[in-house]
Amino acid sequence: MFRRKTAARAGLAPLPAGPYGAAVNPPTVVQALRISARATRRSLWLAPVGMALSWLGLAAGSPAFLFLGAVAARGAGAAAGRDPASALQGALLALAAPRTAFIAVGLWLSGLLLRAALRVLWLAGALPTLGEALAGREAPAFAAGVAWSLWRVLPTALLGFLLEALALGSALGVAAGAAAVSAQLAGRGGHWGAALLVALALTSAVATPLLAGLLADAALCRCALRGEGPARAFARATLRLGRRPAAFAAAALAVGAAALVLGGSLELLTSAALQLLAAGVPAALLAVPQLGAAALSALAAALLELWRLGAVAALSCHAAPGD
Repeated sequence: MFRRKTAARAGLAPLPAGPYGAAVNPPTVVQALRISARATRRSLWLAPVGMALSWLGLAAGSPAFLFLGAVAARGAGAAAGRDPASALQGALLALAAPRTAFIAVGLWLSGLLLRAALRVLWLAGALPTLGEALAGREAPAFAAGVAWSLWRVLPTALLGFLLEALALGSALGVAAGAAAVSAQLAGRGGHWGAALLVALALTSAVATPLLAGLLADAALCRCALRGEGPARAFARATLRLGRRPAAFAAAALAVGAAALVLGGSLELLTSAALQLLAAGVPAALLAVPQLGAAALSALAAALLELWRLGAVAALSCHAAPGD
């Protein structure tokens, strides 16, 4: 009760049984996608924020590469006046030093942690804001969402990352085992029962990472929108996903198909525009339209992610008995 009152004071009350679903009438896939698209339209300002944070996350890995480049240049410069082979050998020797490797790995891990922290910050602010839009309220709640849900989103995101890593590792192991079994069956003429088991194993190898990602997203939505802790969020998300796995998968596949269509269309349009500009614009100025095309693609990716998260939130956070 205290969590609900605190959330209500912050303008982040858990989603009620509103137009996106009720206890006896959960939203269909089409309804979830439609409501999520409407909420994304109300929260368009989140897309530039997501694009900026994603670019900052990508830039967080640049110090490691800059350090390696500086070390290689210094090693090559130490062999100045010699032949190019000696300069290359000096650069390789500088890069092979243990201290260089340790510093580069430390910088890379620091950048990776910073990128993960920015990702969690984005989810902690974007999910409550999207929840406000799903509930029909227009009030921006990014900063309030970060302050209110960051301490729950952080451990939930960590558990989701571990779950997805385990699912991916098991899928790779299953795929490797299926490939080995298929190679042995090919030399012996094969057997329909073993072939069926291999097909089922490959299907599970594809489905397991997808379901793990959906479960992690549903748990994040529940902890950010309904104020649940990590354990309760994963438990409730598992129940919702177990009851309607096809709905979650269909929503994710629909957004993925839209991303492929939109991404392909943007790539074709930008390539055609750049080819037209290349005839009359100096090569040095082509970086400006290329940067604009990259920004447009990043904005489209952020909008599609908001649409996907909103659909998952509608499917996993609608009112149900026991909530």
